[in-house]
Order: sequence, then C-alpha cells, then structure tokens
Amino acid sequence: MTLRRILGNLAKSLDSSAIGSYLSKGASETDFRAILYSEISGTPSVVGDSAVATAIVDSAYVQARQGSTTGLTNIDSAASLAILDSDYMQSRITGGGVGFKVYHFETTNGQTTFQDSDADGDVLGYTENGILVFKNGVLLLDSSDYTASDGTSVVLTSGTDSGELVSIAKWSLGGGAAAWYGDRGVIMGGANAVTAIEYFDITTTGNTSSFGDLSVKHTSGPAGCGDGTYGVIGGGEATTNPDDLMEYVTIATTGNASTFGNLTQARRAFASADDAATYGIFAGGFTGSRVNTIDYITVASPGNATDFGDLGSSVTCGNAVNDATYAVISGYSTPTSFNTIEYITVASPGNATDFGDLTVARTAVGGVKDGTYGVFGGGWTGSVNSDVIDYITIASPGNATDFGDLSAGMQKTGGISNSTRGVFIGGGGGNEMQYITIATPGNTTDFGDMSNSRGDNPVGVSGSPS
Repeated sequence: MTLRRILGNLAKSLDSSAIGSYLSKGASETDFRAILYSEISGTPSVVGDSAVATAIVDSAYVQARQGSTTGLTNIDSAASLAILDSDYMQSRITGGGVGFKVYHFETTNGQTTFQDSDADGDVLGYTENGILVFKNGVLLLDSSDYTASDGTSVVLTSGTDSGELVSIAKWSLGGGAAAWYGDRGVIMGGANAVTAIEYFDITTTGNTSSFGDLSVKHTSGPAGCGDGTYGVIGGGEATTNPDDLMEYVTIATTGNASTFGNLTQARRAFASADDAATYGIFAGGFTGSRVNTIDYITVASPGNATDFGDLGSSVTCGNAVNDATYAVISGYSTPTSFNTIEYITVASPGNATDFGDLTVARTAVGGVKDGTYGVFGGGWTGSVNSDVIDYITIASPGNATDFGDLSAGMQKTGGISNSTRGVFIGGGGGNEMQYITIATPGNTTDFGDMSNSRGDNPVGVSGSPS
C-alpha cells in the first residue's frame, strides 16, 4: 500500500465530531485552513494588470517596433502604457484573469461527482489540465483517481464517505489574447460555395449553429486568421478566378461579415497564421501560377495587406500553426508533395527559414495548435489521402513526431483550436468534425457535424464567446 493510500485511509478514519469539520470557510479559522497563494513568500506575482505591462514593456521595445514595422515614430513606453488599464489587461487574459482559486466540497456518502456550487457558493469551472484535486488533503492522481475533462465537473473513481472534504484548486496564469485560446469556433468558406457562417463551442462536442453570412463565397482554398476578438477570411475564389477580398467577423457577436480590405495578390490555396494578438499572415498560394508571397495585416485594423517577405519556394495548399511569436508553415506543394516545414517571426517582416520535416511527405494538411504544440493532420501524399497526424513544438525547430491518426485518410481539412482541443473540420468533401486533445498524442474522436457540407478548405478561427 502506498503512503498516499495510507494517509488517505487515516484521514477517512478521523472522527469529525471530535476534531470538527475539515471544511474551513473563513480566514480566521486556522485549523485545516487553505493557504492562500498571496500568503506564500518569495513567489512570483500572478496578477496580470497594467503594472505588469509596465514592468515588461520598456521604451527600447516600443522603439524597436516602430518605423518599418508599424509606420509610427516618437512613441515610448509611457505613451503606450497610458492607454492600457488593468481592466483591459484582465479582459484579454485567458480564462478571464490570473491566479489561483480553491473550491471546497463537503461530501455525502457515496458521492463521486462534484460540480455546480461549492460550500462557499462558488460555481466550479476550470480549464482541462489546469486543476489539482485533493481528498482530505491528499493529492489525487488524474485519470487514476478522478476524471476532469468537461470544465464543469470532477468525477472521482471511488465514492466518498459522508463528511469528507474534496478540494479542487485551479489556476489560470494567462496567455495573452491568444486567438487559439478562445472557446468559440467560427467556420467560413469552403469548396462547396456557401456564404453561410456557422459557429460552435469547442469545449462541448456537438453540431454547429448559424452565425451569419459572408458577402461572397470564398471557395477553393481561402485562408483565415484572428486575434481572439476578430476573425478574418481572405482569398479563395468568389466566382471562378482567385480573389483578393478579405472580410471579417467579431467572434463574440453573431452577424454578417464586413469588408476588411485586399490581399497584395488575388490568390487561393494558401496558408495563414497570426501572432495571437496583433498580426495575421498569409503565405503562398495560386494566382494562376504558384507564388512564394507572404503578406500581413493588423487584425484589429481593417485595411489592405502589406508585403512581409517570401517563402523558400513558390507553393500551394499549405497550412500553418503558430504561437505568440512564430508561424510555422508546412504541407504545401511545389507542385509535388513534400515534407518541408518553414517558419517566420510574425512581428518581424522577412523571409521564411527552414524548420524541419514532416514524418510523411504530403500536401493539403490541416493545422491546429495550443500555443505550445502545432499539429498537422491528413493531406495528399501524391497517391493517397493520408490519415497521419504529426506534431511539433512551435518554439523549437526540428522534425515532426507522429501524433496519431485521423478517422480516415483525407486532405484539405480546416482547423480550429482553443487552449486544449484542436478540431479538424471538413476535408474529403464532407461536413465531419473530429477533435484531439493537443497535449496528448492519440487518434481523433468524433466531435459533431457542420450544418453546411462545405467540402474542402473551410476556414476556422476561434476567440472569446463574450
């Protein structure tokens, strides 16, 4: 018997009538009281407010971002930070804030599920893999002792006795306004020529709902990017020729798309990514011939795209993943399928650099990401549709590693992500959605269906639902 089990059995045997309840609600109740994070000395602050921004944004950084990058001059950190207040910082941090929170549940006999309001009236909510669960002060093991995957409940493997204490500690250390961290997925465009926009909750499996409409159809390989608040779709074919039109939606507000501006070249079958907060990039594509063009936009500021640099070759049918710094582009054709992966620093215009290779040479892959890992699924090998899923660590150039398999071989899938799940949408001519947990290699699971059979190359963006 392990020490953890011995301690657990000992704790369960204690007579609460003799020692009082394990549950302690007030700071003045010192017996078995939970220690607040703020009481631990020598630890870093997890408060994300304007003071933190002031500490990390200095004038040298602001000056470095001016000139050729933004067209702005004579701005220092004081001017930049004057427009950032703590409420804005908190609203832009993943999960609505930072720090730690502990939920306290006093158990009934045989109880296994803990959800809704705890003993203090706080409603349980968490991000998967962002909690620790304790029973009578003993840390339980994820998967072995409990399951926590839906963000609203924790289910123990074995029932409790009456009067025990289950504590659930969650944390949210932020992550910027990362577009892939939003729990609302929005789907636009696709080969089957629909103007309809639809959306869904990434945290809950199921089918999509109607969002609004695009002004044109964006068929045959459009691309999309976002900043967590806005989602932009560009290119593809509005009629029969490559198009340069970009449109955007406000992710939290259902409705029709609005005009954003124009790409530097009318093209289709190209890749897109962003830096999680400010810029979006579009790479490669087909204008009538393959191109190596990379251009970029400021997602929150409608307008025309600007030249960024070049890929190593003229390519079509690529896809991209990103973190807050790098965009990694792969799965493209020159015209033969091959395994090259390239990357750029999104905030620094310039040409792409070699990153590594896919495990299987293929084009027209789908891409999802969680801010740490990028995952490429499916594609065309030159002879068959592939079911292979690969992954990379975005911040560490190198070759891809096998992740698992799609439900079937397919190409030209789209991808949507939050901080936990990646959802592959469409591809293979259908309306299927399937998902993975990005940090856990394995095969995909059925998610639901799109309302519209979009076929190949649907565009997915994600962001906050409110």
